[in-house]
Amino acid sequence: MKILITADTHYRAGSDVATGVEKCFYDAKAKFGFVDMLVIAGDIAESIQNFENHRLFFRFAKKVFPESEICFCAGNHDIWMIENDDGSRVDSLQILTEVLPDIAKSEGVNFLEGENIFEHKGFTLVGTLGFYDYSLAKPDLSLFGEKVTEKHYRAKIPPKGSAPTWNDVFIEWDFADDKVACEFILQNFEKGLKKAVLRGLPILSISHCVPFSCANAWASLDIGWREFYNAFAGSKKLGEIHLANNKSGLIKYQVSGHTHRLARCKKAGIKFVNIGSTYGRLNFLLLEFVDNDFKEIVFHIDPRD
Repeated sequence: MKILITADTHYRAGSDVATGVEKCFYDAKAKFGFVDMLVIAGDIAESIQNFENHRLFFRFAKKVFPESEICFCAGNHDIWMIENDDGSRVDSLQILTEVLPDIAKSEGVNFLEGENIFEHKGFTLVGTLGFYDYSLAKPDLSLFGEKVTEKHYRAKIPPKGSAPTWNDVFIEWDFADDKVACEFILQNFEKGLKKAVLRGLPILSISHCVPFSCANAWASLDIGWREFYNAFAGSKKLGEIHLANNKSGLIKYQVSGHTHRLARCKKAGIKFVNIGSTYGRLNFLLLEFVDNDFKEIVFHIDPRD
């Protein structure tokens, strides 16, 4: 069984992005041929009213891979609040827990979040948006002569800034702060992971946000004030949940996206991979499930990178 994984399609973030995504998919089909499963680790499309971009993306993906099972988790862009013509709002929690599952059902694809897992006869696929709790922030970071505090991260505004530089200010829900939201999401994900472990079969895990700093290529870059973004890369707890629930060694791969930069590491037998896709330029990880294990066939990096 062949499983093709990518992330951060950001469909219709611009006409050039849509064209790039479509080209990458057609190229992948030409290069890899038939795949049994297509998995997308979040940031599926840019949110608009009625989530038409998401629907168009899934219809396009099914056109290219008509015989493949399609599974996805949400990304942070996928849950940006939507305001309807009548002024009513669809908040981020409603999108995550109601809208995206409904879209998945209507479009014939599989949404992975919390206890929504995909149970194949030979393995289990689990997934989550993840989220961030500032645990991956660079310790004692100072910018422009001022120490960065949690107040800056909560506002998404670095020192000396006058406006948010991190666009997740478009995420709106009733959680007190990012940490509480992250805790809620990860608690539900762990329920799904425990459910998968009980099946006693190999596990493939995907998330949008990253689980450890080693899967966050931002952390190794000398990018000045952009070090501020490390706080929003993911959560160390997401990684710890994987390690704590892997006593039987069932979790083989954990694949994330979000940072748009490739990164790989291995902890306690789990291979952590950040797919590294970015706007209109998609990387693909092709796995084969054979002999009760996931074997990496190829990691295809977009040649334009």
